Amino acid sequence: MEKKGYGVLHKIVLQGMKSGGLLDFHRVKTLFWRASNALSLDEEQWTSMLAIERVFKEINEKIKLYDVAIMSASCELTGEKFFMFLDMMETPAMRMETLFSKAELELFRKIMTAVLRKYEHFAVPVMDCKDMAREINARDFSIEMAEAFVQKMIGLHYFAKYYLDPKGPEYEITIGIRTIREFEPILREVYDDVMTNCHLCKMTMLHGHQCPKCSVFVHKACHEKYIKTWKTCPGCKTGMVKRVAKQMRLKTQHHQVHRIPRLLLRCQSCIQYQKNGG
Repeated sequence: MEKKGYGVLHKIVLQGMKSGGLLDFHRVKTLFWRASNALSLDEEQWTSMLAIERVFKEINEKIKLYDVAIMSASCELTGEKFFMFLDMMETPAMRMETLFSKAELELFRKIMTAVLRKYEHFAVPVMDCKDMAREINARDFSIEMAEAFVQKMIGLHYFAKYYLDPKGPEYEITIGIRTIREFEPILREVYDDVMTNCHLCKMTMLHGHQCPKCSVFVHKACHEKYIKTWKTCPGCKTGMVKRVAKQMRLKTQHHQVHRIPRLLLRCQSCIQYQKNGG
């Protein structure tokens, strides 16, 4: 039986999280199962949500001096829970430039800007994504390659499918939970008129439910958990928090939009430097 505190199991789990980057709860549980099995520990004891959260807390205490952390997040559209390894010293630009081509990054910026500035429900039609790809001046970047890139980004949770009808096959493209968490400082800085916080979990959010009376926003998963106990709005305490198809908030004026794509992949310090007149 491994003693409480940072030990071999923690090291195995940390390495698995660093390698995976972002894992859903099922894969995290599998990681813990394999680690406990390799160390001949009680698998049932070490794969419970309580044990997993405790181990991650102990790992974070150990690695916080290195500006890295394991954080949890839930998909805004499905409520699915994820855990992700974040290196706060590495900017999103540094990370993505090692993974994707210049043409792919340009398409990523175009779609991101369109999601947050052009469409009221924060999702881009698939055909519009193809049109954006045609605007990219890259000899070796075909529409087929663009389509494959978008699907890859969905698989990596940088993008997500926004279904027009929960029961139908048609969907549009919105930003995924990985983008929200990895780009959070930049999203809050550049898109502060669009991004908000869930009233319940206090995390940054884009899609969710809104109270029709006090305009409080809550995540879908937070809302579903909340209404199991309470039947009133967590903000104004009256009525029910109803689902809305779109979040109507102040948009940046058209002439301000053109500078957003270049800012998107800059680090937070660069943006702060600009604000201070550098």
